[in-house]
Amino acid sequence: MPPGVTRSCLRVIGGVAPAHLLVAVAVGMTGMRDGIAGHAISAALASAITAAVLVFFVGRERRRAEGALRRAVERANAERAKSDAVRAEDARALLATAVEQVDDMIMITDVDGAIRYVNPAFERITGYSRADVIGEKPNLLRSGKDDPAVLADLDATTTRGETWTGRLVTRAKDGRLFEDDCPVSPVRDATGRIVNFISVNRDVSHLVSLEKQVRLAQRMESVGTLAGGIAHDFNNALTGVLGFGGLLKPQLEGKPEALADLDEVLRAGERAATLTRHLLAFARQQHMDPVNLALNSVVQDMSRLLKKVIGERIEVHTSLREDIPAVFADPGQLEQVVTNLCLNARDAMPSGGRLLVETDVVELGGEFLRTRPHMKPGRYVQLKVSDTGVGMDERTKERVFEPFFTTKGPERGTGLGLSVVYGIVKQHKGFIHVLSQSGAGTTFLIHLPPVAARPDGRRFDTPQAVRGGSEMILLADDEDAVRRLAERALRDYGYAVVSGRSGEEAVELFESHPGAALVLLDIVMPGMGGVEACRRIRTLDPKAKVLFVSAYSLDPAHAAFASRERVPFLAKPFGPMMLARKVRRVLDAGTGSWS
Repeated sequence: MPPGVTRSCLRVIGGVAPAHLLVAVAVGMTGMRDGIAGHAISAALASAITAAVLVFFVGRERRRAEGALRRAVERANAERAKSDAVRAEDARALLATAVEQVDDMIMITDVDGAIRYVNPAFERITGYSRADVIGEKPNLLRSGKDDPAVLADLDATTTRGETWTGRLVTRAKDGRLFEDDCPVSPVRDATGRIVNFISVNRDVSHLVSLEKQVRLAQRMESVGTLAGGIAHDFNNALTGVLGFGGLLKPQLEGKPEALADLDEVLRAGERAATLTRHLLAFARQQHMDPVNLALNSVVQDMSRLLKKVIGERIEVHTSLREDIPAVFADPGQLEQVVTNLCLNARDAMPSGGRLLVETDVVELGGEFLRTRPHMKPGRYVQLKVSDTGVGMDERTKERVFEPFFTTKGPERGTGLGLSVVYGIVKQHKGFIHVLSQSGAGTTFLIHLPPVAARPDGRRFDTPQAVRGGSEMILLADDEDAVRRLAERALRDYGYAVVSGRSGEEAVELFESHPGAALVLLDIVMPGMGGVEACRRIRTLDPKAKVLFVSAYSLDPAHAAFASRERVPFLAKPFGPMMLARKVRRVLDAGTGSWS
């Protein structure tokens, strides 16, 4: 191509816009012979120009596209980096918020043990502010109650760079002690070097309290079962001792020395019977005669007597709320509760003091029940007995209701007073709590469920002479001594007696003796017990009169049956006169009445 033409082409190409170049390309491809910028060109030259234009155009556009792509990638990377930073910052903010708001105590220390951070939960639970503890050592929280071996294990484990888990007793700023689960873990940097330690502590005092309550309930239940079994066997034996002793006494008239010896035997038997009644009360197996009872009347009646028993060195005061609801309770047993608590308070104040007995109606819930989950929220009648005596330490409080546990020494009691109170309250579906500190007195709180009915009138039984009779009585008891005693006593009072050893024999005897006026059944016998025997006898004759006897109290199932079928009950041990009086009362009562 002539040089002039080439230069002209280049000038044209350099000065023409990309859109115009495309037109030029189109012109060359159609073989037009027109000129460009005043030059006439051939078809070959037009093709060359077209190729040059395409090479130039494509190369420049590629460079522009690459630049645009590079700038787009850079912008995307910048946006992504910015987004990652924002997300990282959001994550850090979320973590900080969670740490600040979590209910568990969080504490971070440096490798030397100096505290560098605590969260608000730490401040709320311990009472220490951040300013109080930053720079201090965790020893600030030590209570002195932890096992040294536990603390040594904590130090050794963290020194090895491992996580330690355990439970510690922590002292708050106000001196309050609480137990907390306390895992301590090392914090490492990117190189694996330990730079901090973190502990996330949870206050488990509530859980520990519940665990203690469960263990106490299980222990008391086990001891109660044992005590009830022992009392049952003792009562059977004592029925024979006291019963045959009573039968022997009239035969010793005119023999004062022998009569005096027998009286000592009978007094010892009565003391043993009292002991077994206490055991049955603790085991919640004592026989009850509940009524709709005004608690204020019980306290008023007992306070007059207790003022004489407790002595002049102790001031006795009462504070009784008016118009409190009645409770469904055995009057004699609640009197025993008040008596035992007041006597216990007297013994706690050897140098004198103040005793206060209060009644109230309370609505329980919230914090009080948080540590007493076995109680249901609601309305209770409250009996509160407080003294200003020596108080109790924690170890004593944990065992205070155990039978035969006492801090008074063997000459001051049997250790059954508070056990009896515990059993009676539980048998009445109530709850008892003890609040005490060494040197700060003691308070017993008893909560009983109220009833809507008005209090019943007080019943007073006037002792009457025991009358015998000539009716036929069937009796069944697997204890030979008890059976022989009952036979002998009832025959001495004129009754005809037919006896058996089991419930099966009792049913057979009833079928073969249609004239029987009363069936006397021991509840607990091998094979068929008294309840099943009663059920079968009532099937044969719905009007048959039955009297239950037992060395146990009635359990809930037996009590429900006895109440539904109107079957009276006589608790062992009993003497001849007591048995004869009860039999006569049942015989004289209407059919199926409760006597």
